Amino acid sequence: MATGQPSSSGLVLKLSCPDQPGIVAKISGHIALYNGNLVEFEQFSDKLGTLFFSRLEIDTADLNVEVEDFIEGFGTLGRALKAEYHFRRIGDKVRTAVLVTKTDHCLQEIIWRTQLGELPVEITSIIGNHDTCREVAEKAAIPFHLIDMAGGKKTEGVS
Repeated sequence: MATGQPSSSGLVLKLSCPDQPGIVAKISGHIALYNGNLVEFEQFSDKLGTLFFSRLEIDTADLNVEVEDFIEGFGTLGRALKAEYHFRRIGDKVRTAVLVTKTDHCLQEIIWRTQLGELPVEITSIIGNHDTCREVAEKAAIPFHLIDMAGGKKTEGVS
C-alpha cells in the first residue's frame, strides 16, 4: 500500500516507448515474475498516441533474484518494447538545479521539503533571472547564479 513515503528497498523505473497495446501488462507481468511489488505505476500516452510514458516504483524487498539481475533482466523486455528506460534506487538523490524568478516562497518550500527528506534531490545550485532569491540560497548554503535578462541581455541569458 502506498503511504506517500518511498519504500526502504526499491527501484524507480522511468520508461518511454512507442505506444502499443499490452505495455502495462508486459511490464507488470515482468515485475511479478520476479516477485517484485508495484507500489506506484503512473502512465500516459501522448496526445498523438505515438509514445507511451511511465514511472513506476517497485518494492524489491521480496525479489527472488538480486536487484542487479532484475535490472539486467529487464533489458530483454526493454528491447522488445523498443523502450528507453532508466532505473534508480529509491533513496538515491537526484542532483538538481532550481530555476527561480522574483518571488521566493516556492523556493523556500522546495528547500524545506528537501531538508525534511520529502524530496529525493540534492540541490546543487539555484539559478535566477533576478537577484531576489540570493539571500534564501545563501542561508541554505546553496550557490546562487544570476542570469541577467534585463533589457537587451535576454539573448545572452538564454544562450
